[in-house]
Amino acid sequence: MFDYVVGNVVDRGDDFIVLDKGGFGLLVYVPSPEEFEGEVKVFLYIHLKEDSIKLYGFKTIQERRLFLKLISIYGIGVKHAFSILSNISIQEFLKAIETEDTTTLSSLPGIGKKTAHRVIVELKGKLNFERNNKLEELLEALSSLGYEKKEVIDIAKEIIKENKSIEESLKEVLRRLQS
Repeated sequence: MFDYVVGNVVDRGDDFIVLDKGGFGLLVYVPSPEEFEGEVKVFLYIHLKEDSIKLYGFKTIQERRLFLKLISIYGIGVKHAFSILSNISIQEFLKAIETEDTTTLSSLPGIGKKTAHRVIVELKGKLNFERNNKLEELLEALSSLGYEKKEVIDIAKEIIKENKSIEESLKEVLRRLQS
């Protein structure tokens, strides 16, 4: 299936852009059309229905991942998830989930208190989209020393936040594991 497309934006509307790709015009629904200008890379989700095929596009992989998480929740469909992403930034949404802010979530179009609670229950603690290469490297080093990821992940995350080098972080994690 298609993961992304790179093309020039030749038209835009309230909720879509048209990308010129090799002489074809692709209509792609996007949450914030004004963010797409010139040559862009758009991460795709293809929605197939028996009577239509629609392309939904996202500026980042994280935005698409959030969209996919949202549509996996009972009661939230493609249009609903798209509407949510059109009305709140990823950072604001993540903050609302982690702080269990039902007021912010229920202020979004189509989300009532019940759905806001369901979204929080389904997504809290499951939306860490940022890849942390330093953390991955530290976990790999600990794994090579015989530690299992589940034993050391919390300590490693805490230490990595202190912005130390991998060597210093490794020493600190080992010191904490020994005490």
